[in-house]
Amino acid sequence: MNHIFWELGFRPFFLFGSLWVVLAASLWLSSLLGFSHFDFLWHGHEMIFGFGGAILAGFLLTATQNWTGIRGIHGGQLQLIVLVWTLGRVESLLGLDFFGLLFLPLLIYLLIPYLKLPSQRKNWILFALIVILWLSEFLYATHLWTSHSASHPRKALALATYVFLTLLTLIGGRVLPYFSRQALTAWKGLSLNWLDHLCVVLTLILGLLLFIPNSDFLLGWLALVNAFSHMVRWLLWRPWSSWRVPILWILYVGYLWIPVGFALHGLSFWIPTLYSAALHSFTTGAIGIFIYGMITRVTFGHTGRKISAPKFIVLLGYLPITLAALLRVLLPLVNSSYYRIALVSSLLLWIFAHLAFVIGYGPILISPSLDGKAQTNNRS
Repeated sequence: MNHIFWELGFRPFFLFGSLWVVLAASLWLSSLLGFSHFDFLWHGHEMIFGFGGAILAGFLLTATQNWTGIRGIHGGQLQLIVLVWTLGRVESLLGLDFFGLLFLPLLIYLLIPYLKLPSQRKNWILFALIVILWLSEFLYATHLWTSHSASHPRKALALATYVFLTLLTLIGGRVLPYFSRQALTAWKGLSLNWLDHLCVVLTLILGLLLFIPNSDFLLGWLALVNAFSHMVRWLLWRPWSSWRVPILWILYVGYLWIPVGFALHGLSFWIPTLYSAALHSFTTGAIGIFIYGMITRVTFGHTGRKISAPKFIVLLGYLPITLAALLRVLLPLVNSSYYRIALVSSLLLWIFAHLAFVIGYGPILISPSLDGKAQTNNRS
């Protein structure tokens, strides 16, 4: 009989993803301090494809059960994809990327029986986004194989970042109004379909434009338009209404970094020093914080617990990971000489926050659901 740990995708992927953050961020920190040899590209790859890939798989392999009412991937199939992901992390330490390139195609294969259904047409876009994500990893891998920069590994990582931003834009537009209605009886926010679609399309287009020669001028202006669009969307949701509900406001805080990042990205075409701040607004800010909020919520929702944030995760998780983004993005803008301090402190805060998740939520992820609905719990 399979252990409860292998009953649904969120359990192994959320736990192993956070454990990998702790290890990978520690290795990157050791490199900064001169104790190891991992470079910036490795760090970016493992945060996007290693950590991000794990959480994406855990979320989709769980959400597809909710969306279709069909039991989610479990047992041997779940163990197989976790094994492929794990081997990808091991080989990354050796400067290789073979199993990493198998992971996303395997994820698509496992999702096909769920997302091919006519009722899931609105989710078919996920196939396209995962394919683009795989292509960006392939571009990165060619850099490893050829040992030169002709394949633009930085652009490959940037494209992958934009795919995750597109996913966050798509999923955030669905869950934030829904979660707000559930948690706030007097919520008066507004969600506009045309604005939702505009934000998704613009975000993906901006990622693809990175590979179009001489597109900097267009990229700059589209990034500013996208910043405005996302900010209007965020304000229409009335995020300030959530300040008493930490498990909700952390998601709004994460989403806020998207318009901030696009504003900085747009301006970086005229003020190049803003590019690093824009990049880390997306990664340390939007993706990092939104993911953290989602894994704490989904874990409780799918194990039969009350969907609320315990004080320990607010103090030891939400606040540190939010502070990490603020320091990483804003401190170097205040004074460039603070760059190293910002980098080291944000890494330490990320490690601390994910250790808090592993210690606090790890026992929950390996234990049976409180309501006994290991296979059919559809709460989020």
